[in-house]
Amino acid sequence: MKVINYKDVPPVSIEEGARGVQIRWIITEEMGAKNFAMRHFEIAPDGFTPLHSHDWEHEVLF
Repeated sequence: MKVINYKDVPPVSIEEGARGVQIRWIITEEMGAKNFAMRHFEIAPDGFTPLHSHDWEHEVLF
């Protein structure tokens, strides 16, 4: 089991199709999660992400 503080994962700004959004990739395929992803989004008061969908299961923490 992997135990981390999400704040220890550096945030990355999303530029394409979004505004005022940073993402932290908490659980990824590269970490061994073949069917799952967990991401933490930080969205500024005037920020947004576009409406979209994925073919894979994922968890999002806002």
